[in-house]
Amino acid sequence: MSYFLLSALTPEIKIFIFSVGLIGPITIALLILIIKRIEKKYPERIRWR
Repeated sequence: MSYFLLSALTPEIKIFIFSVGLIGPITIALLILIIKRIEKKYPERIRWR
């Protein structure tokens, strides 16, 4: 069913959805890694809770 919904979209929108679906989780993971690295250097600056 979802394949038929995607087939009705234009190629530009398909590329946008694919790129956001790929880049979004990678960006979130990199952000978490950067925050953890800062936490190691300056533990008083980052509070997880």
